[in-house]
Amino acid sequence: ASYGRVTGQLTVGGRPADDMRCLRPVTGFVPQDDVLHGELTVKENLNYQAMLRLPADFSKAEVAECVVSVARDLNLYSLLEARVGTPEKRGVSGGQRKRVSIGMEL
Repeated sequence: ASYGRVTGQLTVGGRPADDMRCLRPVTGFVPQDDVLHGELTVKENLNYQAMLRLPADFSKAEVAECVVSVARDLNLYSLLEARVGTPEKRGVSGGQRKRVSIGMEL
């Protein structure tokens, strides 16, 4: 069903985004259904993704620094050692799970 016409101008950093390819380096996809490992802690989930996505020449210390930085930015620092949880075993809240998912994309 159509509910009207959508109009407007898309800008990135105040500049028109005429070519949508300019958005690729500054956007990410966060699935609606979390793809977190429930048996792992918040820190372990973030660290796992960081090791997969960051350049291979990053040291363990640099990876750990990135994980802590993302956790601080998303207000997850106090939960780094908390288990994410599964449907059978309670863990962090739904909003916190979503922020962990966002952190995995950052």
